[in-house]
Amino acid sequence: MNPNIQLSINTHDYDGHLKDYYKTLVSNDNNEYESFEKVLDLIFSDLKNLRSKYPLFKNASNRILSSLKLLDSDRKNNYDPINDIRVEDLLPRVWNKVSNDESIRFVFYEQVIDILEKGSCSQGRVTRLIQFL
Repeated sequence: MNPNIQLSINTHDYDGHLKDYYKTLVSNDNNEYESFEKVLDLIFSDLKNLRSKYPLFKNASNRILSSLKLLDSDRKNNYDPINDIRVEDLLPRVWNKVSNDESIRFVFYEQVIDILEKGSCSQGRVTRLIQFL
């Protein structure tokens, strides 16, 4: 990412600044990833396990599920044309990074909730996810 950009909580401050970073990241990545649909299934399974382990997590997990359903059902808005990034490509990469650490997954899930509650535009979806890479 451009080292001159100021960190911000406003997702639109990153408009146009993620494209080159993401292209470089993808071109240097030789890993294989699960499909978007498979990753959603894995996340749903993880949420089910976390709900059993942490009963107080139920309300948050319902909000996460709502956000994930939005990503699955509203795919036309999963493409960020300003940064040329698709959530369907990004989410499997992110899940690969966060799936093995429960504490990081909780931070990831907070961002997934924010997609629905604080901005579900295509840039909001991408910016909130890309920070985990």
